[in-house]
Amino acid sequence: MSRCETDPQGSYISWNAGWTLKAVSTYDLPLQQFCQQKIGKTYFFFPSVPDKTAHYICQALGTELPWARSMEELHTLENVSVASYPNHDNCHANYWMSLTDIAQENVWSFPNGTLVDDILWAPYEPNGLRYENCAALYRYGVVDINCDVQIRCAVCTFYKQQRFSLLGICERELRNVYFVAYQRNISELLFIGYGEYHIMLEDMTWVWIDVVNNVTIARMEEVDPYFPMGKRWWNLEQEVCGQKRGRRQLMLSPCPPEHFTCDDATCIPIYQRCDLKYDCRDNSDEYECQLIDFSQVRKTKKRNASKCS
Repeated sequence: MSRCETDPQGSYISWNAGWTLKAVSTYDLPLQQFCQQKIGKTYFFFPSVPDKTAHYICQALGTELPWARSMEELHTLENVSVASYPNHDNCHANYWMSLTDIAQENVWSFPNGTLVDDILWAPYEPNGLRYENCAALYRYGVVDINCDVQIRCAVCTFYKQQRFSLLGICERELRNVYFVAYQRNISELLFIGYGEYHIMLEDMTWVWIDVVNNVTIARMEEVDPYFPMGKRWWNLEQEVCGQKRGRRQLMLSPCPPEHFTCDDATCIPIYQRCDLKYDCRDNSDEYECQLIDFSQVRKTKKRNASKCS
């Protein structure tokens, strides 16, 4: 619709034209400030969560748990936490990491299988033998801890603003499909749409609402962990582009184009969908393959092969 350039009148609406203002305040904003985008890392904090929930939250938000290669990086994370939420000391120096040695004792790796050997271990760590297979960032470095009985703070690090897509709602306008995640208070999540839709937690229930008309469109059913990212069951309370009220399965996806969204909201390349090999952690990439028409894919491959011969 528009983009920030040097024309103070904008490229979509002429702001110098006559307007009738009702109960609003006016002020002048420099063009440079209006177009300014936040540059650098942003962090979402979720205190006191178990290991599996920590991994799910960050990956379903399109990012990962933190990783510190130096004490400087560790202290930077601590300083951000203290400045952002001074009253929540659980997130000041006690963070889950994505490292584990579950597959092989003393061989630490990321969830994608990448091995790591330059770990910033705290003094006398690791010391947990076979029952401490997860890692956490502590004030003096990395410690190994028990995956099943510990709770820690989950910190999700964003290097750029993540766009989400609400799939399965039959909306044709992309502004009603795309959302951006925000965190206004610790542990909270809010998804603000490009149009009139929001997805938010209201009275302990996730709701999809139309903020323009002040209407609740759908409520999400209980699931563990209770977050809307991934494939979830919703109950429509209003008709959406012809769909009647009732139970619907929707997908809130962080995945970019040419990627398949697993049920847990993690992403894989689209060509790995239904390739007779499990690529999603929950194996959902091999579900319902009988519903997919592979004929167009085969035709494309044949055309490309004939061009090369």
